[in-house]
Amino acid sequence: MIDFGWLFIGAWLLVVLGAATWSLFWQILGLWFAAKNGDRGWFLLFLFVNLLGIPEIYYLHHESDWPFS
Repeated sequence: MIDFGWLFIGAWLLVVLGAATWSLFWQILGLWFAAKNGDRGWFLLFLFVNLLGIPEIYYLHHESDWPFS
């Protein structure tokens, strides 16, 4: 009989690594632009709160610092 437990763990590992990479990318961009613009509150939020890049994307889009145009 095939043990699908390892396949399940491998799939979850890929999901977690993908989410971590996504979050790290947006966190670095958010931190960079918040520091460059002198936004201390946003910088501290990005540094201590991890919400899969959602606040960072919001900040970059609404502060006209969107790096992908």
